Amino acid sequence: MLLEEAAALPVEDLRSQARIARDRLDPVGVTLRFEERFAARSFRAWTDQDGQRHAHILFDDEAGAWVDALLQAALRPRRGPRFVGTDAAEKTRAADADERTNAQLQYDTIMAVLRTGANADPQQAFGDRQPGVRIVVEALPELPPTPPQSTVAHHPNPGFDHRRRHVLAASSARPRDG
Repeated sequence: MLLEEAAALPVEDLRSQARIARDRLDPVGVTLRFEERFAARSFRAWTDQDGQRHAHILFDDEAGAWVDALLQAALRPRRGPRFVGTDAAEKTRAADADERTNAQLQYDTIMAVLRTGANADPQQAFGDRQPGVRIVVEALPELPPTPPQSTVAHHPNPGFDHRRRHVLAASSARPRDG
């Protein structure tokens, strides 16, 4: 019984078991709850006051399970089981040397999947209006180095100069001249 197991289960497992128990007691409501979750699926993106892009996603059941499996696979080298085979030691060293956080690795995985999917057959996915980002690099005189106490985050590319690059358009729309 769930009540007896509650003290020994993590809250996530307890919630999952409670959901399963509810679905067994109310089989008619299972379909209704599924349809409500599907109808509530959404994606919302916004830019905060600092210019940082954010997104919030509500998944339907199938898409949520797919994304969970995708991200678990991306994190598997960190969580185990470790690599096996002739090049296991090399792969393990590469995984250990990766300085990204799990959240950054998950982000990079999602972006790689989106890019790969968009590039697989962009004509089918987007028709005539291909998505893209236009980056304008200003032709400015040489700037002095940024002082170390700067609040600007360090970019992994040492040649990157944040003061000279501006994302102009993050859509397929063309920017206005002028």
